[in-house]
Amino acid sequence: MPDPDPPRWREQLKDVARAQRRASLRHPYLVRITIGRIPMGPNALRYSERVLAILRAGGLSPRLAVQGYLLLIATVNGFTVDETGVEDGTDGSAPRTDPASHQEAANMARDYIASLPADMFPHMTSLADEFAFSDADERFELLIDIFVDGLARRVAAEPELQRVHATGPSSG
Repeated sequence: MPDPDPPRWREQLKDVARAQRRASLRHPYLVRITIGRIPMGPNALRYSERVLAILRAGGLSPRLAVQGYLLLIATVNGFTVDETGVEDGTDGSAPRTDPASHQEAANMARDYIASLPADMFPHMTSLADEFAFSDADERFELLIDIFVDGLARRVAAEPELQRVHATGPSSG
């Protein structure tokens, strides 16, 4: 993970999210095992330190940096659990991560939604074809754009006096 670069903190955070997603897709059951736990192993601690450094370089307050870090993990984990379809693992089957399986599920959702009574679900039925769109990469990029943009808006809204820059703890 690169050194924090304040002008590039947004792109760096997106790169972190993409890397976390790639790792989760390589090891889909890992997400289920780690949900609800704060990673405390040596590698996880180094990773956490770097992510927090990026967030602080972006001008996030201490509280927002920690909340942003935890929400980043939860957001990416939630997306990859949905993306892989990994359940509790009780049936022993491998997760279906191939694009054809995703497209098949999206087509089934579209067909079901299109069959709903239009008078009761006018928006759902009129947008049914959109549910057949299954490009997970594009949806993930939209998700992390919205996430990072939201953090940036929070930073901009914080009073200047509460903002502490990520040069590390003051020595004084």
